[in-house]
Amino acid sequence: MDTIIIVVFGIFGLSLLILVHELGHFFAARLCGVQVETFSLGFGKKLIGFTRKGINYQISWFLLGGYCKLKGEMFKPDFTEEDYQKAKEEKNSFLSASTIKKVIIVAAGPLANMFFAALIFSIIIFAGYTIETSGTKIILQSEYAMENAEMVSVARDAGLQTGDEILAIDGKEMNHFDDIYNVVSRSQGKELLFTIKRDDTIFDVAISPEEVPGQYISRIGIYPWTDPVVESVIKDSAADKAGLQPGDILLSVNEKQIKHTTAFYYALNDKPEKVEISYERNGEKKNTIMSLSYENGTTMDPGIRFLLLRVPSPKYDPFTALIKGGERTLEVLGLIVQSFAILFRVGVKNVSDVVAGPIRITQMVGQQALSGFSIGFGAGMSNFFQFICLISVLLGFMNLLPIPVLDGGQIILVLIMRIKKTMSPKFVMRYQLVGFSIIAMLTILAVFSDIFYFLKF
Repeated sequence: MDTIIIVVFGIFGLSLLILVHELGHFFAARLCGVQVETFSLGFGKKLIGFTRKGINYQISWFLLGGYCKLKGEMFKPDFTEEDYQKAKEEKNSFLSASTIKKVIIVAAGPLANMFFAALIFSIIIFAGYTIETSGTKIILQSEYAMENAEMVSVARDAGLQTGDEILAIDGKEMNHFDDIYNVVSRSQGKELLFTIKRDDTIFDVAISPEEVPGQYISRIGIYPWTDPVVESVIKDSAADKAGLQPGDILLSVNEKQIKHTTAFYYALNDKPEKVEISYERNGEKKNTIMSLSYENGTTMDPGIRFLLLRVPSPKYDPFTALIKGGERTLEVLGLIVQSFAILFRVGVKNVSDVVAGPIRITQMVGQQALSGFSIGFGAGMSNFFQFICLISVLLGFMNLLPIPVLDGGQIILVLIMRIKKTMSPKFVMRYQLVGFSIIAMLTILAVFSDIFYFLKF
């Protein structure tokens, strides 16, 4: 059943984003007086369709794609200069449209994805959603050197201790760990005044967060404190086979006391094949052996979901929600741009870690819905659409890159046409061929990345 949910929501999510993108081109073309010849959701052979007012509407067999074919938009290999001039003079043709109209039509697809994300973000913010987080009690990262985790000791050097509670930062009350993260990560290294509770003592301490190299976020080296209470266990996982159940409270791993979930995962850091777990169930202490396996050096997920703090999101009126939705979209876009800059500056060690193809994206979209449905239908839909918004912004950004065939490359071609006044059909075909080659290589890379990724599991 879980697999069905992942596949259905994954395909639906990507198809929705492609539909939004192509509808952007479609409506822009209609508004600019350019004839749309074919509007297709999907590539390849037509499955179903109909013709209305000269437009062929269809659904094709490969749903993870789509296109909006405009009159006079595509050049054929045997196009001559005379054919090009004729197409420029043809009524309702893309080539006969003004430069500004061409740019509007081409840019409308990516912009539709951006506006769609802003609208959905706004609806979610207005309707409200549940935030899964932890309380304000913290753990020093420096005490738990996790595999592949960079050690940060700012909080320790400032005198904070594991078990401290952060009550306020710069006088602003902190209600949960997300509040702490949002203030610290956006501080840009500026000194902050933390109000700390330790046992029965409350005191202030000034801390200057360090900026993450190559990024625009700051940190102080803390983890959230989450009590080791089992909320759910994944079927057929290591925890399930060990007999753990929702409501169990973990007490120790290999006779080492477990006070919080970070201590539990730290106990698995050395990748043991078996661990002895002591836990409490309905007031009774029990013991079990959990067997773990690791394939291709991957980190083992024991299959435990711990109980988190669930708090409702702030309530906003419709106008404020629209503003917040726009801000969230711009924030996501900024993070995407930063990520691309870091990727090209730092380089890539493992392609499958940073490149995902349609198969894995479909899986990720579906998994977001599934993880939310474990809490409730509303949470599942909220998770699904929030993740869809992230992919929508990414899709819009990627299509604006100056690569031939992509919308950004087509805008450049339109501008070249404007400057040169005329355009050799052979040049256009070569330009498009370069784009097709790049996209083909990226597609092959993404598909093989998916294959290698799934071979790990």
